[in-house]
Amino acid sequence: MIVTVENILKLPSLADAKVVAGYLYLWKKITAVKVLRPTVQNVDREESPVFSRNDLIVTSFDEIWGEPLLQRSFIKQMVRAEASGVVIFSNVPGRNSLNEDIINEADENYLPVLCVPGRSNPLLCGQLVGDIGSLLRETESEGTLAVTMLEMMS
Repeated sequence: MIVTVENILKLPSLADAKVVAGYLYLWKKITAVKVLRPTVQNVDREESPVFSRNDLIVTSFDEIWGEPLLQRSFIKQMVRAEASGVVIFSNVPGRNSLNEDIINEADENYLPVLCVPGRSNPLLCGQLVGDIGSLLRETESEGTLAVTMLEMMS
């Protein structure tokens, strides 16, 4: 069985997640999960992205929360790389929505974006990665899921 963005929405760690963009593209296949922390210094560059086709990107926008242009640049990098989708979470309670321009950018470019409401649980990333790994073992997915923990550094 192929693991898709729609499949991971059923995971316990995404029980509070809301699809904010790309709802019609939840069928996209996931072959890798990459956990990234975008920073002000690295998102603004026009480098080759560290993610690729069919990657599911798990990230916190906490450092760039008030920077819609940097958020949009990050989304554009994912679109160029043909990523499967992005899970955006915050460790700050109350942060649960994105700028409309970012949502529109993702929607127009067929990129599913899942937004997890802010909460004081910093372990969400690890829980999500563990849940996806379990899902793959249960479904006997064709191939393996590579999980890459990346901290984008300047």
